[in-house]
Amino acid sequence: MNPFVETYPDTVNDSEMKSVMSEDFEDLIQLKGSLTRRIIENGEVILDETQDNLIVNVARENLARAIAEGTAVYVVDTFALGDGNHAVGDILTPVNPDPGDTGLENQLFSRAINSYSYPASSTVEFSTTVERNEANGAGIVAYTEAGLFSDHGMFAIRSFPAMVKNNEREFQFLWRVIF
Repeated sequence: MNPFVETYPDTVNDSEMKSVMSEDFEDLIQLKGSLTRRIIENGEVILDETQDNLIVNVARENLARAIAEGTAVYVVDTFALGDGNHAVGDILTPVNPDPGDTGLENQLFSRAINSYSYPASSTVEFSTTVERNEANGAGIVAYTEAGLFSDHGMFAIRSFPAMVKNNEREFQFLWRVIF
């Protein structure tokens, strides 16, 4: 008998199935990834930093459904920035997001993912550029969190020390998800 195939009773309700599928999927596939953040000002890279990111629970559940149902479409297509997930009164001290998060703490900007690629057979990399004339609010905004989203909800999140955005700065984000 295949150890990865179990028979579930026909009477399992949706929340029970979601729980079982999520647990089995998480044991089988350990998703992880990283986020590279770059700030470019006047053509010069002034920040280039890569950190691990958090794949949230809802992403695991939706991927489990996509595999089980076969017809489900799950496309990560949106990138967002916010100013939450930091210590109270200190935008330079990030607070770690929770796997149960379903959105950014305080989303301020979102846009479509610019492109994606496969740098390795089990890795997808999403690329987004926030141009100098975008996401500047009333002139200057300090962003402290970023997220990846699909039409099914948030996929991944990362908090970080404030990145100050103004019309002289371009932000580049490379988000890797490793299966």
